Amino acid sequence: MFSDRLDFLMDLADVQNNALARAVSLDASYVSRLRSGQRPLPAKQSYVMPMARYLAHHIKLPYQREAACRALHLEASWPEDEQHAALLLCAWLLGKQLPPPTESVGMLLDRLAMARPAVPPNCRHQQHTAPAQSPPKTRGNVPPPPAVFYYGVEGKRQAALRFLSSVSSCEQPQTLLLFSDEEMSWLTGDPAYTARWATALTEVLAAGNRIRIVHTVTRNVDEMILGVAKWLPIYMTGSIEPLYYPGPRDGLFQRTLFIAPITAAIVANSTNREPDGLLNVYLEGQDALDALVLEFNRYAACCCPLMRVSTSQTFERFWECALELAAADEPLVFVGPAPSLASMPREVAHSISKRRASGKLLQLWEQLASQLEKRTTILTEIFPTHESSAVEHGIELPLGQGLTEGGTRYTPEEYRAHIQHARMLTSENVPYRIHEMPLAHDNILVCASKNAGAVIARLDVPTVVFALDEPGMTNAIWEYFSEHGEENTRTARET
Repeated sequence: MFSDRLDFLMDLADVQNNALARAVSLDASYVSRLRSGQRPLPAKQSYVMPMARYLAHHIKLPYQREAACRALHLEASWPEDEQHAALLLCAWLLGKQLPPPTESVGMLLDRLAMARPAVPPNCRHQQHTAPAQSPPKTRGNVPPPPAVFYYGVEGKRQAALRFLSSVSSCEQPQTLLLFSDEEMSWLTGDPAYTARWATALTEVLAAGNRIRIVHTVTRNVDEMILGVAKWLPIYMTGSIEPLYYPGPRDGLFQRTLFIAPITAAIVANSTNREPDGLLNVYLEGQDALDALVLEFNRYAACCCPLMRVSTSQTFERFWECALELAAADEPLVFVGPAPSLASMPREVAHSISKRRASGKLLQLWEQLASQLEKRTTILTEIFPTHESSAVEHGIELPLGQGLTEGGTRYTPEEYRAHIQHARMLTSENVPYRIHEMPLAHDNILVCASKNAGAVIARLDVPTVVFALDEPGMTNAIWEYFSEHGEENTRTARET
């Protein structure tokens, strides 16, 4: 019952009736009746999600998170992202089925299909291509600037804005070094502050600076994917190098390092994810900055790339990654608005290459077709069934702008021959199958391997390619499309 679940969560989060009532603009006596079951939950209400957000914010300690995971029957760890935690709590309070483990993949694709770079390519300074020279170091008899101390969540907010402002004001572009596994409500808890922070970060990137960031990765794959989705507009600038540490961390002590190597840094520590009242140190002395850069680089040397982002030569980048994944001979899925080059018949590959006077497609086709013949694991293709009028107009070859300027479209005869050949391959002694089904996004191209990696391309201008390497994320993407393909097959059989 709703009342039992609400009572459990309020006890777990140590939240009183009056506190929750103030947070969601209800009377404390009304909350008390909801909690006791004296007042049933109305069919139409607007306060359960705000309640879930407030409770999620107060479920911080390890024992609270473990108890919440047990109550919600979560196999993964409790999400660090409060909005994600709130969605889980809201669904549980209402007795609804919790989001499936791969739902975050759909959310990521939704964001990618609509996202635009935080800084348009033509608005970015190009200075960053030249190596930045450090200013004279504050060594010898020149004292460094004094450190400035900020305290608690509000102090961290002030320090972060000062940090970004100082970077924007610096004439020399630099690569910011960012890491934090501290509790992130200082950034996400106040929408007005989040907007100010995002604007300041956009100005930093527009000034030609770059970012090298180590993301905090837990065993909760959903949380990782949602985190990537939030950063998409920033990633799409091509100015970010994201890393992750693959090993376990103790979770007791947290640390923040925000470093602009020639400008300033923020250093902070916390325990048990409780930052309230704790110290945030803002530094400008070059000796201190050098030491912090050394610390960050030593940690980064133990990390792995979370993803590789390409905003130029996207055709080549996507298919280079796809060839690597196909060569691994692990279960593989291609998803896009048309079948992949792997199933393209020889005559169509030659026809398009000859018509567009480009050898790139033919070279890629030969490699992929050869790999398909050698495969021992299943290659699955998912693509929609197009209306005859669309086929007559000419289906666009995904990422065809990499072949010739202006892109490449199939002739109606070429596309029908490709579809016929793909269907024929499913009946031959080849580890290949297709799912012809509607797609949520016609501007997304995906190649995902069960164990080797995944690459995702956004086909709209500006095109961008994300090559993901973290095993949990890449397997989630593969499972997401595999499940959708199998569900489509089951539905087709039933009807």
